[in-house]
Amino acid sequence: LRAAPLEGRTLPVALAALAAEADVRFEMEPAAQPPLPPAVEVGLYRIAQEALQNALRHAAASRIVLRLETPSDRVRLTVQDDGQGFTIGEASGDSTASRFGLVGMRERARLLGGSFQIESSPGAGTRITAEVPRSRP
Repeated sequence: LRAAPLEGRTLPVALAALAAEADVRFEMEPAAQPPLPPAVEVGLYRIAQEALQNALRHAAASRIVLRLETPSDRVRLTVQDDGQGFTIGEASGDSTASRFGLVGMRERARLLGGSFQIESSPGAGTRITAEVPRSRP
C-alpha cells in the first residue's frame, strides 16, 4: 500500500510538499531522481515524516533540513536540525512516543535492507540518516 501523500507523486515531490508544509528546507542530489520501487518510497517517506515530527516537537531548532540523495545504487535520506539535541540512548524529553518513533524509523530502514543512524548530543542538534538499497531486497 502506498502512503496517501505518494498517490500520483514521486518520492521527491512528496518530500518537497512535506518540507513545505513543515516550513523546513528540502534538498535533493542529484536534482533529477530515478524512480524507486513503491516499498522504498513509502518506507523513506514514513521515516521522513517521523524524523520531521520529532525535530519539530522536541528540538527547538531554528533550522531543519530534509535531504534526499541517490549515491550509486543506494538512496540516502537525512533530516538534520540545529536544535537542542539529546544524549544517544535516551529519548529527547520524557516522551515514550519519541522512543517508539526512533525504533520505528530504524525498523523501517532495516526492513528495506538498509541502515539507520542517529547522531546527536546535547546542544549540538541531531542528524538522522536512513540509507537503503535503490531496489528492495
